[in-house]
Amino acid sequence: MLSAEKIGSGEFPVTDIHDEAGYLWRDVLQHLGFDSKFLCNRHGPCPLCGGKDRFRFDDKSGTGTYFCNGCGPGTGIDLLMKRDQLSFADAAARVRRTLVSCPDRRTKTASASTKQIRNNHDEWARAERKKLWSRGIAVEHQDPVDTYLQHRGIDLDAFPPTLRWLPPGQGKGRWDAMLAAVQAPDDRVATLHYTLLNEGRKAPVNSPRRFAKGAVARGSAVRLAPPAPILGIAEGIETALAAKLLFGTPTWAALSAGMMQSWQPPTGTTRVIIFADNDGNSAGSKSAECLIQRLTNEGIQTTLRMPSQVDTDWADFVSLPSIKSACQREINFGKVKL
Repeated sequence: MLSAEKIGSGEFPVTDIHDEAGYLWRDVLQHLGFDSKFLCNRHGPCPLCGGKDRFRFDDKSGTGTYFCNGCGPGTGIDLLMKRDQLSFADAAARVRRTLVSCPDRRTKTASASTKQIRNNHDEWARAERKKLWSRGIAVEHQDPVDTYLQHRGIDLDAFPPTLRWLPPGQGKGRWDAMLAAVQAPDDRVATLHYTLLNEGRKAPVNSPRRFAKGAVARGSAVRLAPPAPILGIAEGIETALAAKLLFGTPTWAALSAGMMQSWQPPTGTTRVIIFADNDGNSAGSKSAECLIQRLTNEGIQTTLRMPSQVDTDWADFVSLPSIKSACQREINFGKVKL
């Protein structure tokens, strides 16, 4: 059972280059060709994968952090590596060369005082997450979270303790919210994810799915079931719950295609079923392929399950009795075609 006391402050590994460029990432990335419109703390298109409002550069703790609902989270060095297809060493070399030309490096370069600012920010973010989680209420039948899931065709007998209902006025304005604990591979709750709700549907706002303050640890997921030898992984919470209903496989939610690529199964899991989204831009299938390759290299068996219909995921099918029945009758772990 999760509690507010277990909420930690998992974050991206901070390397020397993050310290060297501390609180200078906007300057560095602009010097390296990133348009300033991508480097403001507002939702907008992603410089890597496009879209309209999927990306936000928030520069948590001065490490250049960003989050994209399409290609996942990262730090300033990750953004450069992905755009220019560089190794870490090559990207770090470019950043170091660029730092020489930053005029106020002397006052902004990470030092003992900068590290103290970072520590203070992390402590503040951790306290905010604890406060938000403590205000959440265990999900029960007919509450707003259950009503939302029922509307999506997800009828649960019991609810994972990693989900909570946050009533209006408890931190997310006038909306109800489905809170989810996002756990790092070392079991710490690295951050919180929330979905704003309104009368059984997602709230009519831009980006109703959001993360609480703080960076997202690599390999994290929402653990919607206990660890198991055979474990599923999907992008969305709804998709993961639907996969469990359709196929009987306990499934976790990575929350985005990018986070799925870096997801790390728990110790003891020997087989992973990947319930990929069939996105029109192939983001879901590409992410699944990357994960399959990495897990296979680690000696973990993998199987892909993806709907054949473009722009669908398994949550789109859970409310269809004929498909649900067909999926539940299957005993093999081959790719499902619909």
